[in-house]
Amino acid sequence: SLGANMIVEHPGVVDTLTAAGGRYDLNKFEPSERKGLISIGDHLDKVGDTKILLVYGTEDKISPPKVTTDFYEKAKNAGIDVTIVEAKGAPHLDLDMTNAAVSGIYDLVVE
Repeated sequence: SLGANMIVEHPGVVDTLTAAGGRYDLNKFEPSERKGLISIGDHLDKVGDTKILLVYGTEDKISPPKVTTDFYEKAKNAGIDVTIVEAKGAPHLDLDMTNAAVSGIYDLVVE
């Protein structure tokens, strides 16, 4: 995602990042499919103080829940300030506007 690229290429510029139904380990894709994108999972040491909110839908077929939950564990173990939110019954489309996501974004920003 653009936000992940910003965090890695310009540490300190982004205070908070919300990633909804993302892909975090781009090494699983062909190089032509990830041209110009950075696999944030390979650069957690550059995240710094950026707070990350991960949102996933239990019915997401494009980015299955395990993709997000696995990245959450990896980021948490790396000491990243990361929160995860589950949107029950939500598919990939408009995932960032579910009640669970909006509530998580509010908590992240107001904190």
